[in-house]
Amino acid sequence: MSLKFIVTEGMRADCKEAINLLKNLDAKLVFADRAYDTNEILSYIAKRNIRAVIPPKHNRL
Repeated sequence: MSLKFIVTEGMRADCKEAINLLKNLDAKLVFADRAYDTNEILSYIAKRNIRAVIPPKHNRL
């Protein structure tokens, strides 16, 4: 199991650092809350053949 974290200022959206956290990480699954349901993050995860377990945002089409 791997664990990485980045400390940012309180007003910065967590999802802005998600791809930086996933870089160089050998993962098969990514579990995250719906704040990480963005096209950019999901695309990055899919390109690396990682399964995303992220509930969709309410406004996802």
